[in-house]
Order: sequence, then C-alpha cells, then structure tokens
Amino acid sequence: MPRIARQPPDGGIYHILNRGNGRQRVFHKVGDYLAFSDLLVEMRKRFGIELFAYCLMPNHFHLLARACERILAAACSGLRRHT
Repeated sequence: MPRIARQPPDGGIYHILNRGNGRQRVFHKVGDYLAFSDLLVEMRKRFGIELFAYCLMPNHFHLLARACERILAAACSGLRRHT
C-alpha cells in the first residue's frame, strides 16, 4: 500500500538537498561556489525565503530554509537550472 504524502504546514522549516547525477561534481572551481552563493542571495530577495544555513559540497548542496511549500518549489526549480 502506498504511503500518503505528507502535508507539511506552510511556513515550516525544510532541509533541501540536491546531488549531482551519479554523484558527479556540480561545483568545479571557486567561482562556481561564489556564483551559487549569489543565486541564494537572489532567491532570498526574490521569493522572501528565510535561509538559516547552507552547505556547498563538491557534488551536492544542503539548504535549511523557511517558506511556504509553493514558494520553495519555485525557488528550488530556479536553483536546479543553474547547477
């Protein structure tokens, strides 16, 4: 029997992660990390997201953020296009 999808409350705190396909690197040089950090700043301003913490690793990243699920989905969609 399939599990019923969770319905977290809007305004919840989310742990968001994204890993490269086959654990391939998504950040290759220092400039990649800096450019992604700039995207995070843009995401915070554009979508009004509270970003509590983030960790950028060579083949993935972690974000700890608060916003409604719909807004986070739109923001993360934009981030995935750049990684």
